[in-house]
Amino acid sequence: MSWIQPPGLRTGFAGRLQLAGLLIATGIVVELGTLFWNHPVSLFLFLTLGAGLVVAGMVLYLWSVVTRSERGHLESVDSGHPIRRSDQT
Repeated sequence: MSWIQPPGLRTGFAGRLQLAGLLIATGIVVELGTLFWNHPVSLFLFLTLGAGLVVAGMVLYLWSVVTRSERGHLESVDSGHPIRRSDQT
C-alpha cells in the first residue's frame, strides 16, 4: 500500500519540523482557549491536551535535530573527507 502525500506537507527533516511547529501551535491555541473558559474541566484540558501537545512538539523538534546531526556526522566520517571549517587557514 502506498501513501499519498497531501499537498503542502513536506517529508524528511523539513516535514518533522513542520509537524513539530503544528503541534506546538495547536497546543498553544488549546491553552489559550481554556484560559477564557471558566469551568473545572478547562484546567484538565489545559494540563493534559494543551501541555501534552506542546511537549510532544518540543520532543519531536529536539528528536529531529539530534537525529539529523547524528546522520550528518556519520556521513562526513564515512565519506573519508575531512570536515573543513572556515576558521582554519
